[in-house]
Amino acid sequence: MGDGDANACKDGSRISGCRASYDRKRGLGWFSVQMAAGTRVDRVQLYIFRPFVAHGNQIGERLAPYEVWLGNSFGDSGSGAVRCGDTVYDEPSADALPAIVSCAASGQGRQSYVTVKQVGQPSVRNFFITELAVFTPSNPIAVPTPRDVAKAINERFQSGHPSDALSDAGVLVHFFDSYENWRDERPWEFCSSGCELQFGVDHISASLIWAKNGHSHPWGWDKVRTRRLGVVLAANTPILCGYSGDGATGGQTNGGCGSCSPTDGCSASRPLKGILERSSTFNEMIVGELYWSSHLPASIEAFVAFDPVSHTDLALGRLVHQKFLAQYALSAAQVPLLRFTGAAVRQDQDHPRFEVIDARG
Repeated sequence: MGDGDANACKDGSRISGCRASYDRKRGLGWFSVQMAAGTRVDRVQLYIFRPFVAHGNQIGERLAPYEVWLGNSFGDSGSGAVRCGDTVYDEPSADALPAIVSCAASGQGRQSYVTVKQVGQPSVRNFFITELAVFTPSNPIAVPTPRDVAKAINERFQSGHPSDALSDAGVLVHFFDSYENWRDERPWEFCSSGCELQFGVDHISASLIWAKNGHSHPWGWDKVRTRRLGVVLAANTPILCGYSGDGATGGQTNGGCGSCSPTDGCSASRPLKGILERSSTFNEMIVGELYWSSHLPASIEAFVAFDPVSHTDLALGRLVHQKFLAQYALSAAQVPLLRFTGAAVRQDQDHPRFEVIDARG
């Protein structure tokens, strides 16, 4: 790798990045990441997120044409390496839409390195990459019925308490804000251009909620009067870090998780329990954008309308829910639309807080 910190290309953030410099002695630029020996690679995704620079890369910077190789050392594309797919001639989008190179049919052995390598005629072609993500094959996940989903979520909500185990710490909810793709009415996607807020974000802010001790609503519940919608995140979602209150994370790389400390009311990793015990009303949990996007649709357990919800918001909730189902060829039986009544019926601890919304609303 050339200039800058190479770790910035594999830190899970689309705000940070690194630049490879042309080296006249070694030829065209390349970037490699090391994996565990024997890792099967399904695909490699390259990201460039530079919404405030014309055409993504600075003048004179260009990655394409390039190739992706699985090899046995950094920069390896020799006889023991295998190439993923064909040479790529299109430059990755500057709006963080991934350039995807499939490795599924590459005849892999026990290679331990993934290398992105410029090809073609040698020239001064410095390039900038936001992130290089490597994905292994995944198996289909069986999904229950809508009422089973609601029952499981309600059980986590009722029994939730400060815990280091995410599955015991309540329900992880993201209350839609202005960082999603509302221009196309696809709020499960991050906004990359034409955004309501004009600075980059590489994470979502979510809240762990549970029935007791005043933690029965997510951040923003008492502030947002319109578009009162959101999603329940899967119970196995990894959290980058958590804040015991509002962490003011907008515009910070990975939500500030790399620089926060327990004295800030934040822990860069578990234990979550201490953070949740310090939280008086709501908390802010940081989930990385790359995990979120690359694990869709499985990263979303349900869509939610938060009471008191207007007829307009409910209609919008139905619309975006149906768009999500259509995009991923799912049914409402797999990812349901729920109504959250938690704060409205807080006095009745046995009342279900997440209810399935049927065709009649």
